[in-house]
Amino acid sequence: MLLDLFYQVVPRINEINQESYKQPVYQEEIYQENIADRLQKSLKRKRFLIVVDDMWSTAAWDNMSRLFPDDDNGSRVILTSRLIDVITHANPDRQPHRLNFQNNDEGWELLCQKLFGKRVRPSEFEEIGRSIAEKCQGLPLAIVVVAGHLSKMSKTPDCWNTVAETFPEDFEIPVSKLIRLWIAEGFLNATALMTVEKIADECLKDLIGRSLVLAEKWSNGKLKTCKLHDIMRDFCLEEAKRQLSTCLEALPQCSIRKRNNSSASSYSIFSYIDFKLLRVLDITFQHFPRFPNEIMQLVNLRYLALATGSDFFPPVSQFWSLQTLILHVYSSDSTLPRDIWKMPNLRYLHVKPSICLPSPTKEEHNNSPVLSNLQTLANITLSDCTKDVFSSIPNLKKLGICETVEYTYPVHIPWSNFLYTSENLWPYCSESVSALWSDCIRSLALLPQLEALKIVGLKPPVQVPKLSLHLDALPENLKKLTLSFTYLPWESMSSLCRLPNLEVLKLKNYAFTGPKWEHIEEGFVSLKLLLIEVSDFRGMECLK
Repeated sequence: MLLDLFYQVVPRINEINQESYKQPVYQEEIYQENIADRLQKSLKRKRFLIVVDDMWSTAAWDNMSRLFPDDDNGSRVILTSRLIDVITHANPDRQPHRLNFQNNDEGWELLCQKLFGKRVRPSEFEEIGRSIAEKCQGLPLAIVVVAGHLSKMSKTPDCWNTVAETFPEDFEIPVSKLIRLWIAEGFLNATALMTVEKIADECLKDLIGRSLVLAEKWSNGKLKTCKLHDIMRDFCLEEAKRQLSTCLEALPQCSIRKRNNSSASSYSIFSYIDFKLLRVLDITFQHFPRFPNEIMQLVNLRYLALATGSDFFPPVSQFWSLQTLILHVYSSDSTLPRDIWKMPNLRYLHVKPSICLPSPTKEEHNNSPVLSNLQTLANITLSDCTKDVFSSIPNLKKLGICETVEYTYPVHIPWSNFLYTSENLWPYCSESVSALWSDCIRSLALLPQLEALKIVGLKPPVQVPKLSLHLDALPENLKKLTLSFTYLPWESMSSLCRLPNLEVLKLKNYAFTGPKWEHIEEGFVSLKLLLIEVSDFRGMECLK
């Protein structure tokens, strides 16, 4: 690179001088220094414009930038890079110019230039050609690659249609799931200063900065979903096929039923491939009436996601390396095995809709902390939110408390206005419920790192808002709070507005009831997002 730049700037006097700089020398460093010194002297007191294209590292830029003298004479250096950190490192005082994705017309124009040049464009290719350009999603590199592929094919509409049909449908990848999969595969390691989740987040930002991954949906300043460009997806699949002797991509399409209407057969899945060394298994696409015994042989699992109707689960502590456990249960009485407390590497435990979590035994509790790596726990029942449980998961960041299935679609409760005038009508109205909420909310103080809390109450008409009596005890470190089916009076909002770090407040499915939210003098000092969904309220006096 240095030699190329040298010959672009320094005039070539004669062939002898040129060859003298091309001759190999024994002292490479001295040779490079001589080139750099002569290049810098040739630019001294001259006005120049130099374009440095596709710089890939900050170190390379540091080595090159010292060659450009700053004589305050209007000279300029234009630097391009796919890496945003290289650009900001080169000039931290100015915002970089970011190139936008091409629109459909620009994409079609570039495709035509690569395929036809200045020749006449056949009209019969325009419709399918525009479709191909659109599927390249505005990335010039993708259009160039596709154009190269098309140039080797017969120029017929049928051939172009074949190419257009190879583009898969867009699929958004949840960022949280992607990070858990990275961790399970062992791609990342924590450091003394950063958790493995934080390192994964930085790696994802780096991939987005290199345009290798596309950011898709954002919420409250945080990336929620991303996706791969089709060209990059194809490359990843080819690389996976090259490295792996067996490709599992088609597994969800395998027939896993004995007959069309019969129950799922677990052995039919596990009979295809030897899974003994498997680290990631996600089979939530199929419901198993009982927990498959074959899974118990997969002792190297780090990520397990399963849908089952089992009331009780076999001992799981033999999954010593398991970090993520996701269960979709179809039984109202499901209970986790007690040896769940013997899984020290568990970081993420998520059950839909909810499950009973037995408290650790006295012996397990004395080996405190029991699950010191657990960061997400959802969804456990109210009766399981005890001091023994919370003191055994001291590093928890996200907690879900759920007493019922949370509806996906809006529900209509025409009698919701009567919830507070007719408390004594409801069978679940007892002081024991209030005591449970009191113990639960106050025990949250044992979770000093808790940032996100989600509470889903019982569906009507079996609950009255006993929770409202204890909201003042919510921990101040909460950043996100989601309430659903809690039927709180709007007066209880005064307890939430005092939370100094609350940034996101989501109120779903009659979290609060009543037509009006009265004015609050002050509070919500950090709130960035407020969502009110499926409610009977009709006005916010607080906005006035």
